[in-house]
Amino acid sequence: MHKYVLERYRKKSAAFTADEQKFEQARRPSAKHQQRLNAASLERQKNLQKSARNFLSLIRRGNQGYQQPLDRILMLAYGRIGAKKYTLLSKLVPNGRGGNKVFNSSADIEEYLEQKKKEPAGAYWEVPEVLQALIKSQRNDSFARSAHGKRFRASDTVNIPKLNAWMKPLPECRQENLRKRLLNRSKYAALPPADPAEANLLRGLIDGTEPWKPPVRRTKVLLPEQGINLRGQTKFDFPTTFKARTYVLTMEKGEFQALFGNKDRDHDCNAASTAASGQKRELNELGH
Repeated sequence: MHKYVLERYRKKSAAFTADEQKFEQARRPSAKHQQRLNAASLERQKNLQKSARNFLSLIRRGNQGYQQPLDRILMLAYGRIGAKKYTLLSKLVPNGRGGNKVFNSSADIEEYLEQKKKEPAGAYWEVPEVLQALIKSQRNDSFARSAHGKRFRASDTVNIPKLNAWMKPLPECRQENLRKRLLNRSKYAALPPADPAEANLLRGLIDGTEPWKPPVRRTKVLLPEQGINLRGQTKFDFPTTFKARTYVLTMEKGEFQALFGNKDRDHDCNAASTAASGQKRELNELGH
């Protein structure tokens, strides 16, 4: 029975493997397409490396006490800008595009489309009441009125003209785009409430009820310099200034053995044999 099951499994797996190989060969990209993919991947890696270097520079300048980098780091950390801000804002103003509607039949789809036709132009891009109240409340905020205030100022209403430049009624697509621009600008300027856990932690640190626990600093790894290995030991004595004289690089026996192992024995034997042959040659010449 064991052999029977094993043979069946092998036959099935062999058949599946053959089918997969045929499928892979059929959808294998061409050489030009693969070159494009490799070029795009290399370009993406370069962009990622550049953004990583820029962010590392921002953190270093913030640690050194520069005001603007430090402000940016704090705003990123507490969700005033960046991806964390939109995560906090999504809890307050959920994105309703498409919603979580489930259509069980074609009749539901037709009903939904009929409702969309009855809605006025740009109704989807209306600024929610919660977001309007948030924009109004932060107008009197000292942070929004500071040097960063231009970023965090937005209007809660949109003025849509009835006529365009040719004195004709404004198209519906133009009205929708104006509302869309206002909604995106409001989301860009909004300052959502901070995370409750982080807010309680900051309040506790200010009141003194929460003990301050600084993170453990990591030891900085020094880059190897010329003539110095990763352990900080000198590889060899190399002159820093050159004059009209000959310099010889010397290496101790211990360092030589550490680099080449037991090869120094072969080297000594070869050197001894060379010396002996040289002496024999000299004796032969003297004898003649």
